[in-house]
Amino acid sequence: MKICEDSPNRLYVEPDRKDLPHVSHFGREHFSAARPPLPQHTHKGAMELVYIARGRITYEVNEQAYNLKGGDVFLTFPHEKHGTGTAPQERGILYWVGIDMENAGYNFLGHSDAQAAHFSRALQQIKNRHFRGSPELQKNFDRFIDSMLSKSPYRRIIARGALTEILDCILRLEKVVSARRISLKISRCINWIDSHIEEPIQLERIASSANLSLSRFKQRFRDETGMPPYEFTLNRKIDRAKELLKKPGKTVTGTAFQLGFPSSQHFATIFKKITSQTPTQFIQSH
Repeated sequence: MKICEDSPNRLYVEPDRKDLPHVSHFGREHFSAARPPLPQHTHKGAMELVYIARGRITYEVNEQAYNLKGGDVFLTFPHEKHGTGTAPQERGILYWVGIDMENAGYNFLGHSDAQAAHFSRALQQIKNRHFRGSPELQKNFDRFIDSMLSKSPYRRIIARGALTEILDCILRLEKVVSARRISLKISRCINWIDSHIEEPIQLERIASSANLSLSRFKQRFRDETGMPPYEFTLNRKIDRAKELLKKPGKTVTGTAFQLGFPSSQHFATIFKKITSQTPTQFIQSH
């Protein structure tokens, strides 16, 4: 088994195919700050399943961009080039697993029966690459990865069961196809955030705009957008900051105070976490 841990929060594994047939690679990553863009790459013969547990990320496949948020599933099919284009990888939590589809069939995942062949055919017939996921995916990904890395004599049995649960969930969710809709109340909250983007963040006021208690607002907002409301609002502020900093003569300090940040240093820290650039570097690049 080849294990790569190039940072404390990133794990990339290429397992021994004798350990678990048809799994080309898997991993997880917890981005505590933005990272450089993911270069274009392919997985020979493998379908890659990505679950965005938290945060936002943009993938580009066949010159088409897909804006993903927490709770989304994204698939790339064998030999497809994909990456994040020029967009940095924002803070968040990601899981992925590559499934070898070229050799899948009767002995899929080590099961030599007709059900295994039917299971692999169902995966090969998936058409939609982007749809809403389920919290059970994160639990099963953690169980799958932790069991694969354990020294338990039963680790392959446990890992196979967790991976089967992941793939079964993907097949069920893919049938739904359409992404979960944002409710009217949370839409009102988002509109309130955008119309008051230059004010300091006050979650109580945002919640009251939709007649929600603060606790209920926080839960519903995260469930529907994939991000906590405070983090979502910070991302919106930085999006607005990018627009302002492109204007001639606009200063970092002026932008920070215009958007309600308590100091230019705090603004610069948040800006770099989200974009992987300082505000000054962003100005120079534009």
